[in-house]
Amino acid sequence: MRLRALDERWLPAAASWLRARLDAAAARRTHLRAVAARWEPEALETRYGGRQPFRLLLAQPALALAVVGAVVVAGVAVAVVEEGRRDEALRAVPTSEPGSGVQRGAMLGPKVGDRTRDYARRATDGLVDAVKAAPGAPRVALVSLSSYRTPQQIDTLLSGFTVNRAYLRVKAAGKEAAALPVEVRGPLLPSLKKAFVDTARSRAAAQRSYQGYVDMLRPSSTQDRAFRDLYAAFARSSGIEAREYARECACVYAVLVTAAPASLLTLNARVGVRAVEVAAAGLTVLQVQVQPLLPEVEGVVPRPGFAGLS
Repeated sequence: MRLRALDERWLPAAASWLRARLDAAAARRTHLRAVAARWEPEALETRYGGRQPFRLLLAQPALALAVVGAVVVAGVAVAVVEEGRRDEALRAVPTSEPGSGVQRGAMLGPKVGDRTRDYARRATDGLVDAVKAAPGAPRVALVSLSSYRTPQQIDTLLSGFTVNRAYLRVKAAGKEAAALPVEVRGPLLPSLKKAFVDTARSRAAAQRSYQGYVDMLRPSSTQDRAFRDLYAAFARSSGIEAREYARECACVYAVLVTAAPASLLTLNARVGVRAVEVAAAGLTVLQVQVQPLLPEVEGVVPRPGFAGLS
């Protein structure tokens, strides 16, 4: 009974966490989408459904849930361990070291347990120090917004600045909604519009796939219902995301920019900007690790949920 309760409580959330990570990877590496499509439910059934082990899993949803659970739990454990090791490695390097691959300022965004006001104050202090040190030398910076913005709104807010990456999320889709990093190459507004169209299309396809499995399953036990509810949650969130991105929703909540500290100081004062945190001098966009602050998070920054968001 304890194992069953553990599965019912954590397994859907763990699977949601993995889905969010895969979604984020696909958004940053669009060439992997064709590979990811091979792992949609219909593709898996077509490729492997005729093989004896997979026929057994398809015929026994409870057994399939147990197998998926084992894989998910193992994956989550590895991810947590690796994340802890990475954080320890970053904290262990006090200053920039040639060849180390890790520099101070490589982590942007608040830490778990930080107070949001303290984070914003430290970010401003670091920005002022950067202005004093080299006001005209370009720096990578994380810009956290006070509210979610539409593509047009963010384009207006960041007028005059070079945006390298935008972070998107459909708040209305709940904790299953993935935070999607979008690489910006060229003018911001056309890049965001294209990203919204592409994401709406991929989310609609995902919704159809998940809903197909929900419609197919006929649960006869607690495990079967948990398996169905997992896909139902994915179908619901994917449908909401498809609808909102198609409407060019207010879904942009943070960006990475490259600009001179003196210019970033003026950006920090604009209405709608919550914090501007600069990376260490000399770091590129590809060298920084980012955990943006969500607009709705106030007070103490909580530990991220399985979907990568609280």
